[in-house]
Amino acid sequence: MGGAAAPKPPGEPGSGNGIASAVGPGIGDEGAGHGAVGDGPVTGPGDDYLDQLRRWLNRYKHYPEAAQKAKEQGQLVVSFTILRDGTVIDPRIDQSSGFPLLDEAALKMLHDASPVPPLPETYRAQRLAVGLPVNFSIGLMDRLF
Repeated sequence: MGGAAAPKPPGEPGSGNGIASAVGPGIGDEGAGHGAVGDGPVTGPGDDYLDQLRRWLNRYKHYPEAAQKAKEQGQLVVSFTILRDGTVIDPRIDQSSGFPLLDEAALKMLHDASPVPPLPETYRAQRLAVGLPVNFSIGLMDRLF
């Protein structure tokens, strides 16, 4: 039977030889498919890169002595953007720890750590937006004494 193939459900790639548009899902001879827009990533930068980034940032993380003495501890969330070459831009506190010294220490960590490792070649976008939890906790013995 020489008729057209049944359309594939949205979200599955088509054959790619149909008419394309600049944005949105594509419709090929085999039905609706999905596509990437511009030079953005099909997937994220990868767990290896994110692990490498965490290790890199931890080298620049310093718990302020005054915060330790005051027994200030907590978790906060920083957001920032990494450019392809590893430059960190637009650092900000998305969720405060409630302690200005800890929040300032997290922003200083980002400043001191820049540039971070460059984005992997396989990541096609020119920048990566990151939200990262940062934890400052005092050891048990320090809390007791």
